[in-house]
Amino acid sequence: MAKVGRGLQIPLSWIPGRDGFCPAGAVSVDNICVARSKHNGELLPGKLVPMNGKCYCPYGGAELESYDYEVLCESFIPGSCKGYRWERAFDGDVPKNAIVAGIAKDGEPLYIVKGVVNDETCFGKLHEGHSCAYLPWGGKEYSVNEYDVLVWQKH
Repeated sequence: MAKVGRGLQIPLSWIPGRDGFCPAGAVSVDNICVARSKHNGELLPGKLVPMNGKCYCPYGGAELESYDYEVLCESFIPGSCKGYRWERAFDGDVPKNAIVAGIAKDGEPLYIVKGVVNDETCFGKLHEGHSCAYLPWGGKEYSVNEYDVLVWQKH
């Protein structure tokens, strides 16, 4: 969030997408975008790979694929700050002001993470109460103990 006059401006929005569509302003790294998709009543954070036309989310040991998803996009007012940053965390730690992207079936929040699998940057989830983060890659769900969490940055 950023202060604008007497109000607050929310600098991020979830934009619906399908079949590889990646909106302008998507939060991205190395041609992948932060995305989320529905599965069995849960909204799962993951990655959109536009050239593959799919969103990939980590779930139950697998990398789930979806053609319908939402992409996290920057929506800050020109001239204001981004209002978010990546913060390093380890072993299931959730930094203060971490951005919630979904809720697991057990009622715990799911946060957006960035990590590395096989030398590739990847977006995935941090399930509160678990001792690691989860990243989708190559058809599998990988657990990692070192990751970056997307957090609100107040200005």
